[in-house]
Amino acid sequence: MKGQDQFADGMRGPLQGQVAGEDPCRSLIAQTLPSLQRMPPEDLRLNFQRSVLMKLDSILEKQQEGLVLLQRVVSSLGSSVEDIDNVFPRPWQTIEEMENMCTHLDKDADLRKKMILYLSSIGGTDLGDTVPKIIRKLFTNKLMSRYNMKARNGKLRFH
Repeated sequence: MKGQDQFADGMRGPLQGQVAGEDPCRSLIAQTLPSLQRMPPEDLRLNFQRSVLMKLDSILEKQQEGLVLLQRVVSSLGSSVEDIDNVFPRPWQTIEEMENMCTHLDKDADLRKKMILYLSSIGGTDLGDTVPKIIRKLFTNKLMSRYNMKARNGKLRFH
């Protein structure tokens, strides 16, 4: 099939030196690193697995370091993220609950600081990942279903 020989960078055609029926990935590896040509397939798999496991271990280590740093920052601000459970025990179920919390946040700087710490601890990989996570923490599905960005279909405007 034509599409099987197409690479992501737009090159077309079989790999140089590829034997019919041979695995194209192994052929590419063999071309790129001639020393791998002499290695049995089982050794290639073990080296790959070892490399992946070492990288995962490195990622976990860096994640732990980041968590320790985040905990230091939170503790240096004199407030604990766990404190928010007393103030914000569950997602809002009604508009009234949400409005009451907004009023409290406007009036109470300490509560506002705790809420910011709580929401920042939710995290995410980017804005598109973080915002939905925060929304799920703040609103029940039932309350969120009453809103949209443009107040269409009889819903309230989310702002």
